[in-house]
Amino acid sequence: MAVSTTALAASELRRFVSRRIGKVTLVLFAGLFVLGAGVAFAQADSKADREAERAAYEREIDRCVEDLVASGGLPVPVEPPGAGFGTTSVVVPTTAPAVDPALQLTEAEAREYCESYTYVPGGAGDVPQLVELWPVETAPPTTEVLDGGVGSPGPVLVTEPEGGEAFEGEDGEVGLLLVPAVLLFLGGVVVGASAVGADWRHGVWTTTLTWESRRARLLLTRLAVVGAAVLAGALVLQAVFCLATLPVFVVKGDTTGADAAWFAGLVLASARIALVVAVGSVIGGSLAMLGRNTAVPIGGFALYAVAIEPALSAWRPRIGSHLLMQNAVIVMGDDPQSFIGNTDYWVRTPGEALVVVALYAAVAVLAATAVFRRRDLAAVS
Repeated sequence: MAVSTTALAASELRRFVSRRIGKVTLVLFAGLFVLGAGVAFAQADSKADREAERAAYEREIDRCVEDLVASGGLPVPVEPPGAGFGTTSVVVPTTAPAVDPALQLTEAEAREYCESYTYVPGGAGDVPQLVELWPVETAPPTTEVLDGGVGSPGPVLVTEPEGGEAFEGEDGEVGLLLVPAVLLFLGGVVVGASAVGADWRHGVWTTTLTWESRRARLLLTRLAVVGAAVLAGALVLQAVFCLATLPVFVVKGDTTGADAAWFAGLVLASARIALVVAVGSVIGGSLAMLGRNTAVPIGGFALYAVAIEPALSAWRPRIGSHLLMQNAVIVMGDDPQSFIGNTDYWVRTPGEALVVVALYAAVAVLAATAVFRRRDLAAVS
């Protein structure tokens, strides 16, 4: 017996909605995000406290500048008689000793020196910025392989657009939204594995095939429905995260720069993250089909993400640049990642990382479909 695609998709959607795993995951993540935002709000300094710390910091800078200008030069190393290695201290002269003219400072130079060596209190220098949820770049970065000498490639210089920064062998700035994004990706794998693997445990696949006998069509429809549902859930949870953290920035932080262009970038980033999370659910469902249960794929993927992939990345960076979690993070963060090998350097762009993630999903789906079409259900029911 065969049914229409619409009826099959509607049936699979009702089946997914009726499962507790989706509801539990949604509530669990929402509660986690709200709780984390509450802790962040409680620990953040108020604007009044931050202004007081800033004023105290400025007074310390002014005192340091006055002392330097009055002393006539930079702090000089002083080693007590008979002191051993490592006991040299730095003091500011309190009298007017003979000072090398080269060490004499103007007031501007003294202020620059004092600002470099004076401790900045957390509240005085760290203001929660709303734009930290997702920094928006005005143009994509450019990459250039520098000359390493003797015909060998040197480090890759990634130049950020004007107003950004150039870095060598380091990653660019990413938004706070990437923190829940990684958790959502792992949650998507769990939800996808449960949506497929639970039917093996309860022997539902045999019954379902009496209604829709085309196995490939049935599996692909279920994976598509699960992916679409997880995508919608990821969008909702990201909205919860942003709304939960909003009081931290509005009440105790700064909203400067959060204009329409920034909001559009935030929405685009949320959509990209939700898409990758949905792909993760499809991979989880495919693994559950291959393993014929839920626990083994979830446990295996957790082991892979926490231990195997980091170990491989540390052992062989070239291998690490082709692994799933690394590339998923690059796509979600929309941030080129530089890799340093033994003799070469290279950058994995978000577009290249998206191709890698898509290949992982395609291989998993094709393998699951091939196995499901040939599996003897009577022997495993």
